[in-house]
Amino acid sequence: MHKHNKFRDVFNRKYTYHLADKLNLTEMRNASQVLIGSHDFQSFTNIRNSDKSTIRTINYINIIEKDDILVIEVNGNGFLWNMVRIIVGTLIEVGKGSLKPIEVEKILNEEKRWEAGPLAQAKGLFLRDVSY
Repeated sequence: MHKHNKFRDVFNRKYTYHLADKLNLTEMRNASQVLIGSHDFQSFTNIRNSDKSTIRTINYINIIEKDDILVIEVNGNGFLWNMVRIIVGTLIEVGKGSLKPIEVEKILNEEKRWEAGPLAQAKGLFLRDVSY
């Protein structure tokens, strides 16, 4: 969960990631579409030199804004170490204008972690449910 407001909400500080910047949600949504489907998410994990596959499937990424709270839902068949936090950090960079959606596709294809955005804070990150 990300909160856009000039001031930090003291009541939600443990449950939201505060960001003072106004984000371009259209660009974030465009960039998120690049990540939908089955891809090698090597650029979106901090795992290095593992024998395990880094191919995962993202079913959808929803970016919803309500009352200055931005919720980013990532649904997939499994996630790599820090994958969701790196995806969110990358989407925030797009929202701030530091990255373009087309650059997210390049990052995905190049499979180099340092090309992606920063690791988003763990505040506001939670596992909603697991389906079998």
